[in-house]
Amino acid sequence: MAHLDLRPNDNKDSNSQCVKEVERVKKTTDVINHQMINPFRYEEQELINISTGHRAASIDLMRACEKDWKHWLQQEKQKVTK
Repeated sequence: MAHLDLRPNDNKDSNSQCVKEVERVKKTTDVINHQMINPFRYEEQELINISTGHRAASIDLMRACEKDWKHWLQQEKQKVTK
């Protein structure tokens, strides 16, 4: 019943703030549902660079895999020589 004590102008401000909040929620929901990738979805998805948000090119994936493989080999060689 506290809202009954508000002056008419206060009610208008409250309504406009409510409308703005609803719009923000709608925009956020739209981004989550249509622009973000759901990591729990089983369907095949493209890989995304999490730092940039861009789709990873296949050549970048191959280079990353090769770099990781070389790093692993180097570590294994160090273990053997010790």
